[in-house]
Amino acid sequence: MSDRDNIDRLLDSALATYAEPSSGLEQRVLNALGAEPLAAPAKSKQTAFPIRRWMPWTVGLATAAGLLLVLSVHFYGSHPATQARNTVPTQPQRPIAPPDNIASEPTHVAVVRTPKSRAPHLATVTPAALPKLDVFPAPQPLTPQEQALVVFVAQAPEAGRKAVAEAQQRIEAPISIAAIRIPPLESPEKGQ
Repeated sequence: MSDRDNIDRLLDSALATYAEPSSGLEQRVLNALGAEPLAAPAKSKQTAFPIRRWMPWTVGLATAAGLLLVLSVHFYGSHPATQARNTVPTQPQRPIAPPDNIASEPTHVAVVRTPKSRAPHLATVTPAALPKLDVFPAPQPLTPQEQALVVFVAQAPEAGRKAVAEAQQRIEAPISIAAIRIPPLESPEKGQ
């Protein structure tokens, strides 16, 4: 109990030296709290009126946009110009022979839609041959380091080329590490 009294006295003395004036603090807090409710309803009435006025317009515009989207999607699929673009000439299709350098690949059968006056017919479709390179991978220009090596090999004397070749062999040679031998430690004699 005496510890609490000491702590309370320490807190009281620290609060007494605090810079905040205690006179009139309660009145200022009450005045601030009393002033807020008077200002808040006035602001809410001013902002609530335009929302209530524009809400039917926003709902109506959103509904109209959705209806317009549905109608455009519905009529786009049955538009005559769209059907004309999707049709294929009605001449009989002959199978396309694959090029000689490509093995025969399976052909696919496709249903060709024609205008309503004619019945759909089947057409054989062969996949197109993919382009191939003559040399794979394609040759790339030399990098500056490779160009320097070509110049070195062309202009260096025979002794210099041999020294570089020997250094390269030394780099690629496996590393050998001598075995490490550590003799066992002798324990000290008892009592010494």
